[in-house]
Amino acid sequence: MKKSPPILTREYFGLIFYFFDDPGQIRQQLLHALMCLLDTPDLTFARVSEDGERYGRFGGDFRKYISSVLLDSDFGRSHFFQLSDGSRTDLHTHLAEFSGRRIREEFRSKTPNYVYVELPIEYDPDLLWHLFVEVFRAESFFLGLGNAVLTGQLESHPRSGAEAAKALRQSAGHQVGFWEIFGNLSYHQQLETRQGILYGPAQFIALGSELAPRIPFEDALNAAGIGEQENEHFSFFPDDCGYFFRADTIECRRRMWHLLHPLEAQIERPWMYWKDDQWNEWYSRVSMKEQFR
Repeated sequence: MKKSPPILTREYFGLIFYFFDDPGQIRQQLLHALMCLLDTPDLTFARVSEDGERYGRFGGDFRKYISSVLLDSDFGRSHFFQLSDGSRTDLHTHLAEFSGRRIREEFRSKTPNYVYVELPIEYDPDLLWHLFVEVFRAESFFLGLGNAVLTGQLESHPRSGAEAAKALRQSAGHQVGFWEIFGNLSYHQQLETRQGILYGPAQFIALGSELAPRIPFEDALNAAGIGEQENEHFSFFPDDCGYFFRADTIECRRRMWHLLHPLEAQIERPWMYWKDDQWNEWYSRVSMKEQFR
């Protein structure tokens, strides 16, 4: 019997921006955010999905497509799209995803909307940081996160999901998976309550104006080692739209988490591809709980 080709996985840098605003009220800001994140010469997308499961060929101008969705929709219902420059058999290099709807008072669920991109992990970290800060400032989002993300082939689901989860479990670093963290339903429900909002010490964290007051300003300055020389602490950057944190090393993340852990969310295991013991081991490593026992 001929063996199926192995399902590929690749490390990317994922940037996600959560918001509770009516997308119809911030159309231009959202358009600016996505155009900024996708401002790469000669970038073209080959595949599109409007439900997260079925993919079709995409041969148009992605800027016009995104503009049409964001500027022409009334967002009376949920709007979702995912654009990929991969193929049915090859991993993507760039991916862009948007999920947005009006969050009305009468809706039982008020889980957040989001803008999400996966960019090459080889990008200069300073460039990624610049994009992260610039995009967050454009709309003053509720929460922004940036971290290494391990992703499998999008169109090989469900096997790719199992392979990606396996690769995550075996990874040596602190990579996360979109569905394990960023797209985890229990995490979105935590964000909805405004109580727990961080899964762990991501490399980039931006707290919007609603969240920033929950972090003592002086403690943040001290934890970041402001004024110290040759320190290897994490970076703290206060701004009118909120607080920005950057931690490029494990030691920086440890210092960051001592400050931010009161905002920790309790995230439940996704129902697919993870056994309880596997999930507990991996999540403990990613959230850095094992370092602080």
